[in-house]
Amino acid sequence: MQSLAQTLQDHDRGHLKIIAQLWGLELLNDPHTATVQGLSRAMLDRAPEIVEALPGGARHALEFLLQGGGRLPMEALVRKFGPLREMGPGKRDRLEPWQEPASALEILWYRGLMARAFADFDAGPQEYGFVPDDLLEKMPEVSRLEPHPLGEPASPVKQSIQSNTDAVDDATTVLAAHRRAGEAGRTWLLQFLRQPDSLALIEVLLQEAGVEGFPERTRDFLQMPRDQASKLLREAWQSSTAWNDLSQTPGVMSPTGEWPNDPLAGRHAALDLIQTVPTHTWWSLSSLVDAVYDTDPGFMRPPGGFESWYLQDDEDGSSLHGFGAWHKLEGQYLKHLIAGPMFWLGFVDLSRDRSAFRLVKTADPATRRSPSDGGKVVMWPDGRIRIARDADRTLRYQLARLCSWDRIDRGAYYFRLTAQSLSSAGDRGLTATHARKILVEMAAPEGVLKALHRWEQAGMEAKVERQTILHVEDPEVLDTLLKDPTTRRYLGRRLGSDDAVVDPLHWHRLQEAALRLGLLIGAPPESQEQGLE
Repeated sequence: MQSLAQTLQDHDRGHLKIIAQLWGLELLNDPHTATVQGLSRAMLDRAPEIVEALPGGARHALEFLLQGGGRLPMEALVRKFGPLREMGPGKRDRLEPWQEPASALEILWYRGLMARAFADFDAGPQEYGFVPDDLLEKMPEVSRLEPHPLGEPASPVKQSIQSNTDAVDDATTVLAAHRRAGEAGRTWLLQFLRQPDSLALIEVLLQEAGVEGFPERTRDFLQMPRDQASKLLREAWQSSTAWNDLSQTPGVMSPTGEWPNDPLAGRHAALDLIQTVPTHTWWSLSSLVDAVYDTDPGFMRPPGGFESWYLQDDEDGSSLHGFGAWHKLEGQYLKHLIAGPMFWLGFVDLSRDRSAFRLVKTADPATRRSPSDGGKVVMWPDGRIRIARDADRTLRYQLARLCSWDRIDRGAYYFRLTAQSLSSAGDRGLTATHARKILVEMAAPEGVLKALHRWEQAGMEAKVERQTILHVEDPEVLDTLLKDPTTRRYLGRRLGSDDAVVDPLHWHRLQEAALRLGLLIGAPPESQEQGLE
């Protein structure tokens, strides 16, 4: 920021006279630079007593500015303490606004306690109000504190959800599922995720981190220590330009499908605000949102952005345009950021009712321990497999490719080795040799290894089929159907004297051909169940 002399240098002599008058100082008739230097020195000498004499509203506005580190966006200051009327020298000298200031900001402005400047922020160039550096040092004790945390501590939290590394587990599951592409859709996959709502984010982050689609990077990710893999996902989110948190915010929609915000800049600005909160302290989420509304409501918009965005409420289609929609848009965005991505990726703990959060130190693995009930991997003789969630993720990834997926619980994943899963794995390029290596590594029962060897040699030796059976009361009727070429073509193998297999797709053709021979055959079982003739 600038010194007091640098800020005064930009004022005309008339403005300097106003400041001197309000400070009870005499303005010398020197050249501009000398006048500025003299006034600056005198103001720095008298700053504490001038601050002490400020009216209550102006003192409150100054303290608010000081608690923000001595610099805050003008938009936030004007909304809370404004207005600050724009006037040229002629209009100013005619109206004398310092005699009857319209706001606390005008009191600070005409006393030189606050200056204005533009700077580049993540969201673009933005005007801010600030206290000059050397004047800041003369302010009350509050000016030497760190920026005041936004919001207030929460009431005691009785039930909470601890941060963890579920994202690493789900990323492993997603990578394995994508290798089984075409077998099942996203609905099927959701039942095997620990944080189903995070699926879209995990898929984007695996792409952003360069893991998805690159076998070597996938292998590296699976072999990483859990905390390192978690860090990779967190950093991918923090730097992602492909993931737009606003587009995922509940209650917000874009009627055109296009989103006006800068995803990366908005995320960084929001994180800067959230990280004013002390770590390991339960914090009220609503109080944080209200504090951002008061201090920096335009944190993710360019200047004038409140009038340039046209978004809608996705429930009733009403417009979310202008500053009046802030709580439904920016407020919901902040809540989603904390209870969504920041929780999914292990940045925060949440109260069970989502009303409070607690920032955690992500470098501390003890704060993000994932539950496991022991026993890394177990395989039973019937082909069922249980692998703990903290077991080798590479092994789970390989089992997920080799086996059918059964279920998950709090501490483990369950698979089942079947002839069909082996056949499907073979279609995806997983050889029997590879399957044997995996099963030997996990000490599979001898019977399973023997069955794998027989499958490798002979393929599937037995299978269960669902058949439609034609049953006749008189074996001679079946003899007639099998002898006549017009009906024989629709019959499969004979099962004893009274039954034969029929392809369900050919049943009606068999009926028609049999009728020509003078035989009536009833409807297939499926049609009878539906009440069809």
